[in-house]
Amino acid sequence: MSFSPRAIDTRTQEAFKDPQNKRFYIPPPHLEVVAATSRESTPATNVGDEDNTEGNGDDSEDVSHQLRFTFDRKPRNIKQGFVFGSNTKTCDVILGRPKDGISGSHVRITFNDQGLLVLVDMSTHGTAVSYGGQAWDEKRKNLPDQTRNKLRDKSNDFTWILFPKIENKRVIIGHKIDELPNAPVIEFLVEITDPKSYREQYTKLRNAYLEEMRMAIPFGLNINSHLTTAGQTESHSPN
Repeated sequence: MSFSPRAIDTRTQEAFKDPQNKRFYIPPPHLEVVAATSRESTPATNVGDEDNTEGNGDDSEDVSHQLRFTFDRKPRNIKQGFVFGSNTKTCDVILGRPKDGISGSHVRITFNDQGLLVLVDMSTHGTAVSYGGQAWDEKRKNLPDQTRNKLRDKSNDFTWILFPKIENKRVIIGHKIDELPNAPVIEFLVEITDPKSYREQYTKLRNAYLEEMRMAIPFGLNINSHLTTAGQTESHSPN
């Protein structure tokens, strides 16, 4: 497993830089160079100019703020996978505050029972996932439980498969919230390393990870494949 959410806008950049996310945060290369240089000499005069380029809407690789997840950096709760939200006690990644439309546990990224990487929406206000620029405005929202104090039925959480070969996979949070019309939008790309060059090693690591998940969850991985955006596949490993 090697995937990297990459911030598209300034608001998401600031969220990724939250100290709570330092275990996964990867700064833009030019910031790493500046940090190293500042320890040895006076910073160059054009450093400020470089910083100004971050907010100009350019989402190219050299100015991106990223998070990086690999098999050797496991989530707090392997049952859930990597959880993104606002609850500092349970989330692996903090995206903002509840008043900004970010649920305590908003989305999580994990494997489904076929060994495919998926994103699961657990939020109150919904999430959109766009593949190649399509459906960016089609937000999925879980139905609220009608019975007071009833535990939410997690089997109804909407799930997207994050196919490695599909480029421009975007996650949009905070868009069109009726109750919070001024909520900031969090938007990031999800880039997945294609394990083609190290297939055997990847399969071994993934299977060990899946086994640990199964040991933690008695009845499988607890993600219903029929709720995903694509049909089932017979292959147990990504193409």
